[in-house]
Amino acid sequence: MVCQLQIYTINQGMMPSWLEVFDRHIRPLHARLGIPVVGCYVSADDREFIWIRRFDSVDEVPVKEAEYFASPEYADLGDIPGNHISHIEERVISEIAAGNNSLDYIPGVPDFVREDLEIDVVDAYYLRGETSYEQGDYGRAIANYSQAISLKPDFVSAYNSRGIAYDDIGSYMSAIDDYTQAIGMDPDFGAAYNNRGIAYDNLGDYATAIADFSRAIDLDSDDALAYGNRGRAYCFLEEYERAIDDLSRAIELDPAGIAALRNRGLAYYSLAEYRQAIADFSRAIELDPDDADTYSNRGDAYGE
Repeated sequence: MVCQLQIYTINQGMMPSWLEVFDRHIRPLHARLGIPVVGCYVSADDREFIWIRRFDSVDEVPVKEAEYFASPEYADLGDIPGNHISHIEERVISEIAAGNNSLDYIPGVPDFVREDLEIDVVDAYYLRGETSYEQGDYGRAIANYSQAISLKPDFVSAYNSRGIAYDDIGSYMSAIDDYTQAIGMDPDFGAAYNNRGIAYDNLGDYATAIADFSRAIDLDSDDALAYGNRGRAYCFLEEYERAIDDLSRAIELDPAGIAALRNRGLAYYSLAEYRQAIADFSRAIELDPDDADTYSNRGDAYGE
């Protein structure tokens, strides 16, 4: 049994309306989802709303949170919570016996709670980050990965996952920093090399990207994604023969790899090998009949 402490800083003068929102909407939603709200508190200056909710286990936290954020009741709230809340702090806590002086207490909250910094809490933040990422909420994912890293500075996977989220919002240098941290802690982490290569590719630094993709391939000669990414980078450098070699290897390893088929078709087209280009575009269309760009590329190849 674990609890989650949340501290909301409420905008000046909005505490009464926030309490109404909480009692009419948020508390009943938690009851419907089977998330007990075990305590609510308001600071003396009416600026902080502190509440505690209980979960059966740390693993249940991201599952229940996903249900909460995906619920129609939460969607109906729209911008109401955001209009009231200026800052949020969260802590995973557990109940302790009164008088246990060997434990560290959290200042400013009831004496029966304390922060739990065990590895399961770190994993909980990481899993929440993964859930947020899958939902497309990259900012929340980054915040949760950051919490995991703050509690476990050598959490290699969290650096890699945060890098992916940074990449998806276009913060390529931040992504590169995180991948580099991961690689520094685990020099054989092939996925981090591949991901850093993608970030460099997005910045137009194709030579550095190719070096990272090559290192990923050195670590795993069957890494279809790394071959496909290196082949794409060679296309940007107009090294089409080398691109075709890599993309062919990627397709050999993953025959359903649409991106590799499409990119090899573009490489063949650039070399005026139109029949091969048409064959690749046609196969890509079979795998993804809704890919308008590939239809257009095939049409250009037919026109030559």
